[in-house]
Amino acid sequence: MPDPSLMAAAAVLVRSAVETIDRRYRRPGWRVHPKKEVRKAIKEPRVAGWRIEVSVGGHVHRWGTAPQPRTRHRPMGTARSGEIDIAYETFGSSLDPPLILLHGLGSSMLVWPEDLCEGFVDRGFFVVRMDHRDSGLSTVLPDGARYTLADMAADAIAVLDHAGCERAVVCGYSLGGMVAQTAAVVFAERVAGLVSISSHTGEPGVGDSTPEAHAALTAPPAATIEAQVEADLAGYRIWSNPEWRNEQAEREYLERSYRRAWHPGASQRQFKAAARSGSRAEALAALDVPALVVHGSLDTLIGPDAGRRTAELIDGATHLEIEGMGHELTPQVWAQIIAAVTALSARISW
Repeated sequence: MPDPSLMAAAAVLVRSAVETIDRRYRRPGWRVHPKKEVRKAIKEPRVAGWRIEVSVGGHVHRWGTAPQPRTRHRPMGTARSGEIDIAYETFGSSLDPPLILLHGLGSSMLVWPEDLCEGFVDRGFFVVRMDHRDSGLSTVLPDGARYTLADMAADAIAVLDHAGCERAVVCGYSLGGMVAQTAAVVFAERVAGLVSISSHTGEPGVGDSTPEAHAALTAPPAATIEAQVEADLAGYRIWSNPEWRNEQAEREYLERSYRRAWHPGASQRQFKAAARSGSRAEALAALDVPALVVHGSLDTLIGPDAGRRTAELIDGATHLEIEGMGHELTPQVWAQIIAAVTALSARISW
């Protein structure tokens, strides 16, 4: 057994190292980093057997001669949800609090970039990102197939089951936020915390798109990948902050995404699933779960009033309206979102 005094000295060194954790957030293209938030969250380290443990924002980081395995990235997995296969990928250690990331309409898990996933891992999360049904490498259904947000929420729970996660923070963006809200309602015992980003409640007259944004969203699919990339870029020009956009990076993302999987018309089935699911207002008002609602002040696809309304309905929800953010997950907003999700997790009894 090591000398306790040596272990205590090592704990002090670890604490000093953790105080420079902001280096881990210096990703290409980032304009801000959560250094101050990390330093505020640091608590005194403790020695536990052969390991040193430091709690950061409610998450325990472990070092020592007998560390727990901490795999940074794992290969793709496939969960079975009824008759549907759902593709997913994980980052980090399964010993840490799970965070499942749900993407928006017509996209895929790639909307959550690896650098963003790693940013969550650096805060002590076990990150799971998945492709919805009718997206990416998950099952693509035939024309005319009918399903609801509750079915899509069940897919996310199937992924948690397959990944060995009893409970998770369920974080959704746009359509994914609607799925996350539905999961919190239908599968309350599995949702430890809810994060709804750039989403809405399903109520008529809430978060309405501008006519231009609505037309771009509901346009029929293009005939080729090249034409679809151009159509998507035209949409980004409508609902993103022009000062934050990097069109070359957007083009590369879209080309990579469509080379991985392209399913013309599938997003229309997802759109109909959201439409037929109706309002969640009454159910959201009855929720008893730690919740975070994030929205951009410049969002023209789902207006920022939708974020305010969602936060108003969920008792005790934290509302974060990010100035300058459109309907986008650009690097400029990552640090704020990571810090806010970490603060939410710190409120949860894991």
